[in-house]
Amino acid sequence: MRILVVADYYRHGAGRIIEDRAAALARRGHRVTLLAGTDPDRLDVESAAARARGLEPELLPYTAGGRGPLALWRLVRGFRRACDRLSPARRFDAMLLYQPLSSWGVLSSRLSRRTPACYTFLSPWADEWAVQRGKIQPGGRRAISGLRCRLEFNARLAIERWVLARCERITYLSGYSRSQIAELHPHVPAERLALIPGGVDLSRFTPLDEAERRARKASLGLPPDAPILLTVRRLVPRMGLENLLVAFQWTAAEIPDLRLWIGGSGPLAETLRARVRDLGIDGRVRLLGYVPEPELPGLYAAADLFVLPTVQLEGFGLVTVEALACGTLVVGTPIGATPEVLGGIDPQLLATSTAAESLAEALGRVLRMPEGERAELRRLARRRTAERYDAEKVGDALEALLGGISGGVLRAAAGVTIQETARV
Repeated sequence: MRILVVADYYRHGAGRIIEDRAAALARRGHRVTLLAGTDPDRLDVESAAARARGLEPELLPYTAGGRGPLALWRLVRGFRRACDRLSPARRFDAMLLYQPLSSWGVLSSRLSRRTPACYTFLSPWADEWAVQRGKIQPGGRRAISGLRCRLEFNARLAIERWVLARCERITYLSGYSRSQIAELHPHVPAERLALIPGGVDLSRFTPLDEAERRARKASLGLPPDAPILLTVRRLVPRMGLENLLVAFQWTAAEIPDLRLWIGGSGPLAETLRARVRDLGIDGRVRLLGYVPEPELPGLYAAADLFVLPTVQLEGFGLVTVEALACGTLVVGTPIGATPEVLGGIDPQLLATSTAAESLAEALGRVLRMPEGERAELRRLARRRTAERYDAEKVGDALEALLGGISGGVLRAAAGVTIQETARV
């Protein structure tokens, strides 16, 4: 099949899920064109990265930070024009769309008149916008005040609804995501929906034996016996990182040599550094900044425990399944899809709430487990992750779905249903 993959921004936000899925289709012999926006200064770098994954990049330069209505409309118009330019030269069998703005542009182009589309629901666009601006409080209760805010929220919701209505199929990552679709877009027919979760490359994300883990810690400048807590997150308020710092302070008071490493970049970086100093834990906490993707497997595998302290909108949590695939246990808050992912391993891995006290209790509970029990739990985590989130099974499911809407001939998924290949 000839497939067009479309996303607002390449390697921003959920870009790793998008790129991994596109690459999985390319590995199966399909010709995959990636149409996405990217920073003008990184156009050549990102184009090369896409080609290295077997993709044919068609990247559009955009200016980071341009988020007003005019800038957003220019983005939509840029995608529509790009599709109109591609349309005479390339015949696509199917389109795989990921975010509302780029999807709006593509679905209003000439190309969409003859090409079936599948939309992947990563997160509710209007809710994401409102959470970033403090308009939706933890727990999901909307408290949007002001005419302009209400209009913008409703406009985003309407655009997303328009996009969903024009796609033959809609995939979602988790039961939690399915509930969001039902709440925000109740008129979407159930038969158009399919569960295809995030996937993890089990050949890359794999456990280290004890000697390798100790050597890895030493290479990172740590005593081999020092326990490490790790999280990798975008540094924004909904990720719960300030709660994590308080929980770590309490837990570190009881566990000698405990360390916390926080990977990621974002607007909260300086706030977090100041909070680390205020809590008196600056000798035991490191903010790593952006962690390049090739370094992630080794970092996960070296950690003693991964922490997911999210307070709002966790649609799936790719970092969770990547850490579990590396044999590293994950402690998470009961937000979004995290209970679905961790609940099938051990309920002790879930905090009872997003509060720092609850998170500290869960961290201490898992860190105090006998080593034999923790080792058995790590093996179970790897096994369950392989059963549910193997990237190859996800690729098969996606190939089957796109082949179904395009009428294409499938290479590897004959006789396999979406539910069988992507059950959560």
